[in-house]
Order: sequence, then structure tokens, then C-alpha cells
Amino acid sequence: MRTALTDVLGIKYPIVVAPMAGAAGGLLASAAIQSGAFGLIAGGHTPVQELQKQIILAREALGLGKEDASPFGIGLICWKFEPEHGEPDKAQAFLETIIEAKVKGVWLSFGAEVEKWVGRIRKMEKEAMEKEAMEKEERDGVEEAKRRTRMRVFVAGGCVDEVLQIKEWEGVDIVAAQGIESGGHGPTYKVGLPIISFVPTVASQFAPTVPSAPLLLGSGGIATGAQLVAVLALGASGAVIGTAFLPTVEATYSIGQKKRIISAKGEETVRSMNFDHARGTLGWGEHVDGRGLRNLTTEESIEDVSSEEGMRRYTEAVKQDDTKRIIVWAGTSVSLVGQDSQGGDFAKTETIIKRIVGEAEEAIQRVARLEET
Repeated sequence: MRTALTDVLGIKYPIVVAPMAGAAGGLLASAAIQSGAFGLIAGGHTPVQELQKQIILAREALGLGKEDASPFGIGLICWKFEPEHGEPDKAQAFLETIIEAKVKGVWLSFGAEVEKWVGRIRKMEKEAMEKEAMEKEERDGVEEAKRRTRMRVFVAGGCVDEVLQIKEWEGVDIVAAQGIESGGHGPTYKVGLPIISFVPTVASQFAPTVPSAPLLLGSGGIATGAQLVAVLALGASGAVIGTAFLPTVEATYSIGQKKRIISAKGEETVRSMNFDHARGTLGWGEHVDGRGLRNLTTEESIEDVSSEEGMRRYTEAVKQDDTKRIIVWAGTSVSLVGQDSQGGDFAKTETIIKRIVGEAEEAIQRVARLEET
């Protein structure tokens, strides 16, 4: 399944496994790469030492040497390092970690100054490449796998205006149009659209190749091959898929969260900020909330969950892996996910990607047969 995205990232299938905080670690990212998709490690929601640990896990799983470039990407929640809600003094360590890992891509999202973060990491990348160029004589005999290549910068947008603005930012290679179906944080109903409307609304503004223009991805509610084909038909170069990989062996979701995902239905999901009030994570920005499975936290009032007692209850529930209260982020495609896990065993990432690709090939054949009737 060759598209502009597969050419740019050097992958076999136009699938990007989303950098989901709390779920996308080194094992998931590396499994995605080994299966022909593109994987990213989520970063910014935990200390930099945890990100470094996950990078090591991914590199070991891929059998990389010490100097080899990393074929996966890293996602960064930008507001975590902005003055109003985050800790700006910790940003440099994260950015240096990304640069040192020589990753193939970086996904920057959620913040008041995301465009500035694009510029900042591009500047650091340029400095690193110039430094290596000065040592060119020493590197001439080094295999291609060890050479630093230009990172692909991903940025997601939750509404039409935002996506079209991001498209014009210098240094951005790939823009994800994130629909309201998506699990985790994304656009509110006030500004968002379903991807079946979102992608074609903006697709005409994107070229099918880079570097002539950024590539467009569709994101939100995608868990099957037919949905992947639909997004490609709508004008995207690939799809971002998240929920389908939450209950995998490689994901870092808890056992309780994985089991809850497998048994859930799409109509059980709801967009809410209650989980964030319960955790005190409120820097996501205007017109952003999160889609997860309904439970006690979503049904209580904001005043309740954000009170001292409410936050204490939530913290205790996390320790107990109590999914009746803790976050189980999930998109509307969650009811399509349980098919991958048999007999209570969690599926491997490879199994899910094979299913999606097989379904995509069948969907393409079904559409092709329409011409014959």
C-alpha cells in the first residue's frame, strides 16, 4: 500500500500508531516499526528519565547499535513545558533527548506555542547536523543506518482553520486532521468535525508529495482496513490509529484498562474534561477535551471531581487500577477492537496491523468490483 507517507517515512503501510500518553511506549513503537507501520513513543507526561528508558527499550527491541539512528518517532505534549501550566525549565532535557536519539519523526501537540516548538526543535536539529558535518571525515566510513537524517515533524489540528494554519508553518512535514471521533484529547464538538467531513474539507489544500507541501493524515475513530481505505479515498496520505492498539501486549495501559477496552462499545465513550479536573491536568487549551469511557468520574460534577476529596478518590483508584473511576481513553471505534483479543489474551501489535492491512486489501477489491456491476 504505497502512498506519499510510506515513501517519506520508509514504511510499508500508511499507518501511524498514535503517540498515546500512558500507552505508547518503546515496545509499542518498535512493534509498529517491525510490522511495517510507523510508531511513536509518547513523551512529556512523565519525567525525561522515563522517556529515555522507553527509547532504550525500543532500540533494544529493534536490535539497533549504539550509533544507529532510531526509525521511530517521539510525541511531545507541548503545554507541559509552557509557563501557564507547565515547567519550562524541563523542556531542554526533553528536546536534547529527542535530538540525541536521532529519531525519524517528532509529533508536537497541544500548547499555546506549538509553532515556536517546531522552530526550536528544527534549530537544535540543524545545529546537530552541522556539528556532525564538521566531523564528516570521521563519519565517511559509517553505515547509512548511523547517519542523522532530517526529522519529519508532525502536528495535529482539531479544526479546519487550525489545520490550514499549521500547513503554512515552516518546518512542518505532516499534518494530522483529528476528528471528534478520536480517543484521548482532541477537538470539542464546538469546533471539531467527523473525519469523513474534515479530511475532504482540507484535502484540496495539500499536495500529494513532500517537500512541495506537508502531507495530510486522517485521525479519529479508525480501527479497520475499510476505514483506512476510506481515509485514503477522502484525500489523506495515511491514517493515525490509536484505540486499536491500546489493548495490545506491547501497550503500557494497565491490565484493567486493556480489559475494559476489549469489552467496551463505541456508545460508551464521551468527551469530557472531568478526568483532567480530577488529575489537575488543565493546560490543554481552548476547545480541547478528552474522549474516554463513561464511568463514575465522567458522571460526577466538575466541582466534585476537582475537590480535594475527589482528587484523593481518583488517586486511590489509580493505585487500585479501578476502571470504574480512572481514565480509559478510547475513541468511537472501540467496539471494533475486541475482535483482536482471543480468550482473554491481549493481541500483538503485529496481529492488528496484519488484520487492518488484510481488511484494506479486501475493501479495495470490493470497490473495484463495483465497476464490473
